[in-house]
Amino acid sequence: MGMAGTAVSLLAVAACRSAAGDASSADSQAHNHMPTGVQAADWTAACRSAPEATRLLVTRIGVGQPRRPAPEAPAKATVTSVAAVRQVEHALCGLPRRPPGVYHCPPDFGFSYSLRFWVGNARVGTLALPTVTVEPTGCQLVGGMPGAARWTALSPQFWRTLGQALGLNPPSVASFGGQPAEG
Repeated sequence: MGMAGTAVSLLAVAACRSAAGDASSADSQAHNHMPTGVQAADWTAACRSAPEATRLLVTRIGVGQPRRPAPEAPAKATVTSVAAVRQVEHALCGLPRRPPGVYHCPPDFGFSYSLRFWVGNARVGTLALPTVTVEPTGCQLVGGMPGAARWTALSPQFWRTLGQALGLNPPSVASFGGQPAEG
């Protein structure tokens, strides 16, 4: 490839990164929209102290892939048991950081889950923690937490804890990612 081809390739990569950055920024802003009267808290402070969340909204994102059944986990659910919400918050804060390096992950079947925690109540006011996204398949990355990327790949207990909060029986990572179709 000549110099002109290299320059065009570099410009194309820069344009793609710029467009992806703009799209993810807009998506992030839409995802983190908070109702009037709700202030933002932050995960750094939340993970340094005892769990304080009082409500959790779990929303499945994505449509999956053909020949894969829908996950057992509901497409959208609100957890109002304060004890269950705080167990999920504690499990999320305890997830390990993903070590740097190149990873060859298993297939990603197109589902992820948006977790939205609220702290407080209507009487004293409500704080919303930034939305966190977790992937039950592929590299099982966690997005929206501060610092280095976290992941659930080596922490199946996280999925059991989230599944228990949602009333799944038995709760496991398979409950969230769907099972391969037979045939």
